[in-house]
Amino acid sequence: MEQEGGVMAKMTATICEGVDFREKADELLRRLLWLKAVEVQVETDANAEMEALAARYRDQLSRTQQSIRDKEAELQKLMKAGRSVFFAAGDVCLLAAGSLLRQVENKVRIHGKKDEVVGRLEAAGFHEAVKVEKTFDRDLINTWNDMKLGLIGAERKAVETFNYDLKKTS
Repeated sequence: MEQEGGVMAKMTATICEGVDFREKADELLRRLLWLKAVEVQVETDANAEMEALAARYRDQLSRTQQSIRDKEAELQKLMKAGRSVFFAAGDVCLLAAGSLLRQVENKVRIHGKKDEVVGRLEAAGFHEAVKVEKTFDRDLINTWNDMKLGLIGAERKAVETFNYDLKKTS
């Protein structure tokens, strides 16, 4: 094991010869700093243009959407009132501009608030109809010792991460 460490150190030293890592890293950081500034400017410009464009059409779009909702509500009322005319021959009424559709299905209406319904289901012994969602508390588990972690098939492991920090521009 000791021999491996020595070989690894020699390999790293050989790779490092002739390369100024600090200079290269500093150059990369300068480039990232410039690119981040460009990114912010491009996003700012794009957002300003999109907002201006959206503002030009916002009122027209809102009025059109409201008109659609109004006409759909009016059509629903008309179909309900004229169901015997529209759907006398079946659940589809073909018209020149489109079709009117009707669907009849039996739906279950459950009366009461959720907690009341769950209580009634449990009291009646219908536990299969009660959903129970189980999960675990990762933050709590992170505080456990290694022995306790082993009991649940978990382990604590060192993780090496690399990141960078750019100087603040003023």
